[in-house]
Amino acid sequence: SEMLYRELFEANPNIMCVFDAESLQFLEVNAAMTAHYGWSREEFLAMTVRDIRPEEDIPELLEKLQAAGTGLDVARVSRHWKKNGDVIEVEVRSHTLNFAGHNGRLALIRDVTEQRRTEAALTREQAALQETSTRLNHVLTTSPIILYATRVHPDAITPLWISESITRILGYAPDKALNVTWWLDHIHPDDRARVLAAIPALFNTPLWMHEYRFAKANGEYVWIRDEARVLSSAADGTMEVVGAWSDITL
Repeated sequence: SEMLYRELFEANPNIMCVFDAESLQFLEVNAAMTAHYGWSREEFLAMTVRDIRPEEDIPELLEKLQAAGTGLDVARVSRHWKKNGDVIEVEVRSHTLNFAGHNGRLALIRDVTEQRRTEAALTREQAALQETSTRLNHVLTTSPIILYATRVHPDAITPLWISESITRILGYAPDKALNVTWWLDHIHPDDRARVLAAIPALFNTPLWMHEYRFAKANGEYVWIRDEARVLSSAADGTMEVVGAWSDITL
């Protein structure tokens, strides 16, 4: 039974060690630990846990060991030295046991250095994306133009998105402007047929530009310069269009 447990410990692919809970002397290490850290078994057995911890982390180590008590403690992330001088971050879980007459702790160690670096990089990336999103939202809200995206089909014009600057410039909430008939309904009746007739030209020009009168939320008409560009088109005649409205009223 003892030989079986020793074999399970020694051959375990996980990094494992046993140390004295009071002196912190290493009492046993498995092959996975010697391979990962670089010290031999004999070197480890002449060392203490202090020797693989940065000096400034020792007070925290002693505090955590004192708080661990008996039984299985919670997983903790610590910094460890390797023989080559590298500092790695490890997740350590330990359990009390009587080992060769010592009040020992069996520790299971998992190197989480790359995982933590990846998490830190993702956190930085998310922060950068959030900052970019905040800036973009500010630009879209305070811009002197109204940006939009729409789908133009031979039988219908479907608004997809419109910037929040529409509220400041024309007085409409963005969601109100996404009604299928909203755009055409608010073009001045005298300009509507002219604008509709010009839409097919979107297929034949890199930049479509038209000017027409448009009703604000208060009923006042303003002159709008509508500049649009086709992003993509399908065989059925559907176009994905992005554009911008500028109030050019004098």
